Amino acid sequence: MKVIAIIQADLETTPLGTRSRLADELAGVSVVRRTVDRLNAARRIDAVFLLCPLAQRDRCTKLVEGSGATVRPYDVAPPPWAGLVQTARKWSLDGWRGGIGGTTHFDEFADTRLIEGLLKEVQADAVLSAPAGASLIDPGLIDRMIEHYAATTEENRLVFTQAPPGVTGLLLGASVIGEFAEQGIPIGWAFNYKPDTPQRDLIFQSCCLEIPVELRYAVGRVVADTDRSMQRMAE
Repeated sequence: MKVIAIIQADLETTPLGTRSRLADELAGVSVVRRTVDRLNAARRIDAVFLLCPLAQRDRCTKLVEGSGATVRPYDVAPPPWAGLVQTARKWSLDGWRGGIGGTTHFDEFADTRLIEGLLKEVQADAVLSAPAGASLIDPGLIDRMIEHYAATTEENRLVFTQAPPGVTGLLLGASVIGEFAEQGIPIGWAFNYKPDTPQRDLIFQSCCLEIPVELRYAVGRVVADTDRSMQRMAE
């Protein structure tokens, strides 16, 4: 099974609407380069791709030079739900979900339109979508998610954990990426309760990878997109 990692990087603005810190340094290494290096450390990731606005291609290429990551520029408008996510998520930044309207941390970085565009050129069975500013992302937890997905592909098309934002990403099967892209809806829709089509919460289904209780109930954002989280990561 081939799994690639994708980060969507913008050197100007974050998905929250704050100033991008991806080019800022933590202990002498840029935030985005640290994220790429952590993804490269995951044994089950076959390749890392950095998607960025066309005008930022050269800057992003320089930031990850020598890492083995492939930079792919795009020239499309932000997703139609971008404004909603910015407004809804700011009330629950330290948790993976709980935003107004049922938004999740995944809505901030998993733009299935861009991911599907890459999959038209690069073959992969699944994609690990991660925040570009997740410089402390856990390679071991990523490997566990991929191994869990490989063992449960007949029943699951995505795998996630209830970890704080920035600890890991979201693993998506190729088929579910295409469906969300075609419908033009954020990935968090899969986690919402829908009265017309009720189902058990995904946290009680096998697509939710069990993690230590100390991590599951931990609170705190470790994505370099706010002053507080940047300070936390530097410490």
